[in-house]
Amino acid sequence: MDNEFIRNTCLSYPFTTEDLKWDDNLCFLIGEKIFCLLRTSEIFGVSFKCTDEDFAILTERDGVGQAPHMAKSKWVTIENPGAISKQEWSII
Repeated sequence: MDNEFIRNTCLSYPFTTEDLKWDDNLCFLIGEKIFCLLRTSEIFGVSFKCTDEDFAILTERDGVGQAPHMAKSKWVTIENPGAISKQEWSII
């Protein structure tokens, strides 16, 4: 999984737009709501909102954690690009 794959996947959802915010975060939005943040610096990082069930499962994996300041809303942060497969990413 790499930034281009994530970007293409997010943009494949209907009505999705992208916007660069907070210096190095490419944000994917539907309407005014952000559903995914992708770090554009050389250090990999992606955060996204997920279901309660996926949140519980994903945060048990190495390389996946609760997103700072957003865990109450069920956001996870992935620091290891191999923590989620391309197949899993496409259904999250």
